[in-house]
Amino acid sequence: MKLYYYTTAEYALDDFDNERIKISEIGDVNDPNEWTPIFSSVDENVHVPISEARKFVVEYWGKRYGFVSLSRSWNIAPMWGNYADKYRVCVFELKVLNEKYMIPITYTETRPYCHPVSNEEEFRKIVGMKSAAWAYEEEVRYLYPRDAENSWHDKGVCFGPMKVISPSCAAQIQLARIICGPEIAREMINKIVKIRNEYARTETHGLFVPIVLTYFDQETYAIKEGQSV
Repeated sequence: MKLYYYTTAEYALDDFDNERIKISEIGDVNDPNEWTPIFSSVDENVHVPISEARKFVVEYWGKRYGFVSLSRSWNIAPMWGNYADKYRVCVFELKVLNEKYMIPITYTETRPYCHPVSNEEEFRKIVGMKSAAWAYEEEVRYLYPRDAENSWHDKGVCFGPMKVISPSCAAQIQLARIICGPEIAREMINKIVKIRNEYARTETHGLFVPIVLTYFDQETYAIKEGQSV
């Protein structure tokens, strides 16, 4: 499975250089209306208030999991505008080595009905549903166990491995390509190329990661692939 990670200038070079990817907090989402299932009390006819339902999900499951928002497509215009500094950064094309924690999002107008219990199956139902208004994102969530031995914190931010050089049993994802936005600065491209070339020279696990340039189509609003560097 190949999925795409839209990233900002703040994390793009850092993620690539350090072979890692930022793990978001359960409560840290653009839409605060997420993670809010329909919970029923002991009396099945009475629903727990949405604020209380979300509080339970964030406080209980947030200690156990983080997540990474990925997409099925690399050329979604609103995604470039919202999550990749207005076409000025890049998208990582990732090869998923283990699909166990990948949850495709179902877009719907109704909240998921769940039992307020510490059941992972119920939690996955909550993770996998989102308002239909976000359907353009084509999201797949990478649900990351926070107690995993291969996760770590740096300046208060949680990170997980993104294996650039070679896949391993511990790695969940491997970088396959870097797709640069049409508005990316040449300076940024040069920095990415420099890091890529350093990896390519690694004697044991040398891997040449293609860096693809893109451009705006002249007749449509599409973004097209151009030359590789």
